[in-house]
Amino acid sequence: MAFPTPQGSHSSTFSPPPVDGSLFLPEIYDYLGQNSPNHPVFVYDENSTLRTITWSLLARAIHTAARLVEGHIRPGDKKKNSTVVAILSTCDFITNFVLVAGIMRAGYQAFPISTRNSAVGIAHLVRTTRVKYMFVGETSTNQRLAAATCAQPSIDGPVGSYMSVHTMPMFDALFLPPDAPFVPLPPMPHPHPKHGGLILHSSGTTSFPKPVYFSQQTLLQWGMIPYFGETDLCGTIISYHSLTLPYALGATCITWAPISGITVATFPPTVDAPVPTPERVLGGALATSSSIILCVPAFIEAWVKDPEQAAELRGFSHIFFAGAPLRKESGDLAISYGIQINSFYGATEIGCASVFVPKGPAPKEWEYFKFSPHVKPKLVPHSEDVYQLIMMQSPCCTLDVINVEYDGERGYNTNDLITKHPTVPDLWRVCGRADEQIILSTGTKTNTLPIESAISRHPLVRSCLVFGQGRNHIGILVEPAPTRVFDPDNEADLEKYRNEIWPAVQEANEMSPIYSRIFKEMILVTKPSKPFIYTMKQTPKRKDILAHYAPEIEKSYGLSEVSNQGLPEITTPEAWGVEECTNVARMAVHTVLMQPLGDDMDIFQAGCDSVQATQVRMALFQSLRRAMKVSTRQIPHNFVYFNPTIRRLGTYIAQIVHYGHSSVALAMLSGKISEMEGLALKYGSSFPTHQPSPTASSSSSPPPGDVVLLTGSTGSFGTYILESLIKDPAVSKVYALNRQDVRGARSVYLRQSARLSERGLDFNILNSNKLVLLEGDAALDNLGLQNAIFEEVRSSITCIIHAAWNVNFNVALSTMEPLIAGTRRLADLALSSPHQTPPRLLFVSSVNVFNNWTGGTIAPEAFNSRPATAIGSGYAESKWVAEKILVKAAEQTTLRPCIVRIGQICGGLDGSWSAAEWFPTLVASGPVLRCLPQAQGYISWIPAHHAANALNDIRRSLTCSRSDFEDIDDMDVDSTDDIPYSPGASSDSSVSSLEFTDSDGSHGQPSPSTQDMSPPISFPPEISPTDNVKFIHLVHPHPVPASPMMERLGELLSLPLVRYSEWLNALEASATTSSSIPGPSSSSLSNPAISLLHFYRSARLPSAADSEAFGFTPMKTNNAVETVPWLDTLEQIGKEDVDKWVGYWSRVGLLRS
Repeated sequence: MAFPTPQGSHSSTFSPPPVDGSLFLPEIYDYLGQNSPNHPVFVYDENSTLRTITWSLLARAIHTAARLVEGHIRPGDKKKNSTVVAILSTCDFITNFVLVAGIMRAGYQAFPISTRNSAVGIAHLVRTTRVKYMFVGETSTNQRLAAATCAQPSIDGPVGSYMSVHTMPMFDALFLPPDAPFVPLPPMPHPHPKHGGLILHSSGTTSFPKPVYFSQQTLLQWGMIPYFGETDLCGTIISYHSLTLPYALGATCITWAPISGITVATFPPTVDAPVPTPERVLGGALATSSSIILCVPAFIEAWVKDPEQAAELRGFSHIFFAGAPLRKESGDLAISYGIQINSFYGATEIGCASVFVPKGPAPKEWEYFKFSPHVKPKLVPHSEDVYQLIMMQSPCCTLDVINVEYDGERGYNTNDLITKHPTVPDLWRVCGRADEQIILSTGTKTNTLPIESAISRHPLVRSCLVFGQGRNHIGILVEPAPTRVFDPDNEADLEKYRNEIWPAVQEANEMSPIYSRIFKEMILVTKPSKPFIYTMKQTPKRKDILAHYAPEIEKSYGLSEVSNQGLPEITTPEAWGVEECTNVARMAVHTVLMQPLGDDMDIFQAGCDSVQATQVRMALFQSLRRAMKVSTRQIPHNFVYFNPTIRRLGTYIAQIVHYGHSSVALAMLSGKISEMEGLALKYGSSFPTHQPSPTASSSSSPPPGDVVLLTGSTGSFGTYILESLIKDPAVSKVYALNRQDVRGARSVYLRQSARLSERGLDFNILNSNKLVLLEGDAALDNLGLQNAIFEEVRSSITCIIHAAWNVNFNVALSTMEPLIAGTRRLADLALSSPHQTPPRLLFVSSVNVFNNWTGGTIAPEAFNSRPATAIGSGYAESKWVAEKILVKAAEQTTLRPCIVRIGQICGGLDGSWSAAEWFPTLVASGPVLRCLPQAQGYISWIPAHHAANALNDIRRSLTCSRSDFEDIDDMDVDSTDDIPYSPGASSDSSVSSLEFTDSDGSHGQPSPSTQDMSPPISFPPEISPTDNVKFIHLVHPHPVPASPMMERLGELLSLPLVRYSEWLNALEASATTSSSIPGPSSSSLSNPAISLLHFYRSARLPSAADSEAFGFTPMKTNNAVETVPWLDTLEQIGKEDVDKWVGYWSRVGLLRS
């Protein structure tokens, strides 16, 4: 068969599969793994590094998934195509894709189910499709939803009695290392064309969600849709960032990627996918160099409101909206910006029915679409120039869902009403629904009839009409009963009437989905001069009435966007303490989400979307303005995202009220300080007393060597620590404790070996008889270990090195609490030792606890008792809390901790330095911007292998005697005379926007400032004397000028050095135009520095040549040099180091010519 536009015929990496039915979709996955191994199928941005998954990797992962699925299938269900395997997960797009494909490759039907459904709705889908197996995401929200589903009744008993539930494998469990053993599955039997392959479901607006089955033949035809378009899409990067697989638009990639060769851009792998806000979606599309974006209209409507975001959109060849109408004013505004938007028409039951991708139509025709040649539309006259669309079967569109027979042909009645273009005959526009449904801008649908019926039953209501087509939420226009007619312009009468009919509205809300409820302020009432118009059957003439009241409706939405209309009414308290504010937040969240949540439950994990977050924000703003007359102008509009629980929202609001509108930043700061000190108090008291075993004595012989418990050995820095410990003759055993792979079943051995390989370290240490790899969690009882193993660890260790931490700069302090709890448990573990003295506890902290250090002094090696200086990210704040807990432990017990604050770590022996960190990203901007910034001042960076060896020497130097701990009472904390900073007493890496080393992640990352910490607030330094705790700053004691380093980078990359301000201006221009500085080759280069633009803007440049470069805080190193004398003679960063960095960055693809 000849196609209008064959796909991939000119590609050097993609070998188009046969589409004649000789292979079906699961077989095509195998075909591409063999014939198109290097063709990219997924691309995502991970910490400003572009990651690509090719078909060779994906095909292996699909086989891995298929084997895993097959292992859970009971003998009686094996090899039966009727077996349905469901997925209920909020994990990342790629992992969901692989599991869906793996289920089909195993020969079963895959059924991804949206977690936005209720347990009752999911149980209905399970019963209807006879699901026997379900894979559930790891998050507690997913697990609770699955448990509630299993508890639902059915004829055969509870749903869980016949459905087997398993935890969903995560990304790393499916994408095994390249050197891992892999045996491909044998070829699968050729499926029958009518065999089931995939099941999706409807939105469930009118009743329960309905399953939609797809045969192998239909899936093949879906993949061929671009063949009937006007553009060869092979290799085109299409952004799916806003989409999920359970819905048809997101599921298109399941067929388009293997059959047409598109490349799917999405978010990076994660256990819980981020909420796809407009900012995140656009950022992801830009970072992945996508050409096309698929989304619902709500995203476009948000983007065009921001001129900067609108300017970014001009760089995309097409932005397709689907699922709902786009408001005309938003679409016209997009066209005025030069954005190419297109209408994507289709339905779950018929697939994409419009041309994908067209060369036109012209931008002014953005509302219209052209039917694809593969479909056979039947247009049934509905009213003047309006037709009801029925899609008939055709050779290339064999429908699996048939609900009508028309003119002797079978087809699917879409219930869509369309109208043709007045001058262009083959262009059409959707103008409504025959079944009276309203489609919101989010793509969700509201069935008006049940709502209108419930409200119309009230005795004070004659009739009513729901409105809201293309909007974020609905409203209702009510005509009062003849005995209750009044003028709605009288605000008092209007409020009284709304209260009178409110019980009927509440009844309607209770039976409607979350997004289909009506707020009191969205109840409009007809004017006596403009009554409803009725048909002969005494039904309201919907179209005419809504047109007549269009100005009032438009005004109501305008008020809801700029004021407080459409919001839940919250009872305001008499007092505004933390408890009362928490209650206000509780009422707002419960009313908006229409479900009770615990005060500490993350509302986004519970299903809150961006629209609901806005409603919560506005409801809280309304309450503040009404009761307290508090100005909300300075409050960040994203504060709900940064305070995602009821308790945190309440605390935040209390701070706003307490400090007043002129001190919003200080209020937030106070709340953060209280949170930090509260956690320190929670975990920093009631320590156990160390009670040595009766058989232990001070004269007992020491063990033949140190026995070390190391946490976080699979992290970036932890890997270097592990190698140093294993190679140390003074160490007899190392228990390396790491958490289980949160993404799947990848063992700690595989993760450790992979990290050693990445860093160019000695792989043979894994075979050492000193090493014991453990999977557990320091936050759990017995470290999450079996009792016998835990007892072995407890009774034998002589030292604990706590290096595991979550390097995630986007999470709040509350998210870090399990790590803080783990620190406390490790202190308790040391105090439970049977030895005469507790094991030494060495905590790997960060110089970021001095994020906001001011006053012109060098940060001393002592406890910093001011939590405000650590504020800037949950990471730094949690490190401060952990430090204080250990200080308290030393005050109350015989534990003698050592806290090592790590500074900026640079590349190791082979130059390996994570491409995601702030400085490699800065260097990567050079080829794009054609310049690099000059650097004034000094750098105190230390290579990773030297830092690890120094840490090991610190361990060796520690003893349990009190004399080895510095008497900080006698120390002048402001003195800088001990080791002169010329610039010699070292520095590190931090102002409020930098992060540093950690065993579980990269070093030198930007630490996003708190939402209301701009401009920065200065604090006087305050250092508390502490006995029994040794503090060490692990940075280079003798910084070197930064300028030679930058000059060498300029030489290697053939780039000029310009003033920092000039480089920043170039970066700003690159971000604004969504492309690089004009040039013959720059358009093909990505610029990862754009993602850190805020950090580079906020970096405090040194005021003098003898200051730390890039605004880092100078750090004292007296204790470090005294403890590790060779640090004082450590070779400084030089030309050879820079050459190694550039070599590594080039090898990993960060630097491209």
